Amino acid sequence: MISEKVEGVTASPQVVVTTDLALAAYYSVKGLRLIRLKKVGRNGRNNFNFMFADPEDRSSELGIDYVNSESRRFDESMRAIKKAVSQERDKERPRKRR
Repeated sequence: MISEKVEGVTASPQVVVTTDLALAAYYSVKGLRLIRLKKVGRNGRNNFNFMFADPEDRSSELGIDYVNSESRRFDESMRAIKKAVSQERDKERPRKRR
């Protein structure tokens, strides 16, 4: 997580930035307001910075809460199941001969 000021935000609140989609969703559920999405390309992939207004400086505490939460365990399970599905699909695809 990176804290920074973002242009165009009234009253210059503290802003927290994350690329983690699950953490961004957790921030949103816990009441932080999404103020900007910024596309950042890396290694040919499209990633996003999620920027949230954090005027009460709650992001560090929320980050710790997330790590210990059922939400994190749910997100990890979703990733594991998605990976397993992807691996099964790869097994079913015919391999190309060279």
